[in-house]
Amino acid sequence: MRPVLASFLAFLWGAMAQGAFAGQLIVIDSTAPELVPGQVVDGSKVFGVAAGARVTLIAEDGQVTTLKGPFTGRPGAGPGAPGGSGLMGSLSRLVGGPSAVSGALAVMRGSRGADPADAWAVNLVRSVNVCVRAGATPVLRRKKSRMARTLTVKVLPDGAEKSVEWPAGSDRIGWPEGLALTDGGRYLARVSSRKSLAGMSGRTTETTLVVHLVPGGLPSDAHRAAWMADNGCIGQARALLAGLR
Repeated sequence: MRPVLASFLAFLWGAMAQGAFAGQLIVIDSTAPELVPGQVVDGSKVFGVAAGARVTLIAEDGQVTTLKGPFTGRPGAGPGAPGGSGLMGSLSRLVGGPSAVSGALAVMRGSRGADPADAWAVNLVRSVNVCVRAGATPVLRRKKSRMARTLTVKVLPDGAEKSVEWPAGSDRIGWPEGLALTDGGRYLARVSSRKSLAGMSGRTTETTLVVHLVPGGLPSDAHRAAWMADNGCIGQARALLAGLR
């Protein structure tokens, strides 16, 4: 493709995207059958929410609005914030579509009222992309154990490693002190159980983590959720949105 044509198409796509979302909102959660997650709502038009129903929307500036029925009126989105189309597109992909409705949104709805801080806790269940706020210390999670465990985190492929004791009865622990976090860095988290009282050997599980540092200048949790989704931290992004109520 010729450079001039490619540049024109890129400009045209950007203009279409900006126009498509200008003055509009994205439904991120809804108990109203006619409004589904991922749906775009025109903020300048009147629409209704039936009695007993609840709809949560996000505008282009990241502002969250929750409407409880009975409601009739305009949601009131503004003319469109700079870069708003990027936010709206990311959120629409995150919460919309068959896979979100069938699975991920069930998690969001089940998390209503949950502590948003849980979105920043890394569950050591499988190898994942991990989003961490720049300058913050990650919290690692795993199912509680009656026995003390040892957490060892190693910088891949052949970097430093640190080990800390994971106390019995606790389902979370802080990132090992003194082990630096780098954007795009890969780490191996190894959790080793000690021998049981019966003398049986302990169990060891390993999880590979790819760390992405979330920029500090993002203006809202909605923007942070969109950034996290775009960087592969889908579960964390949905958990963060679940707290926007």
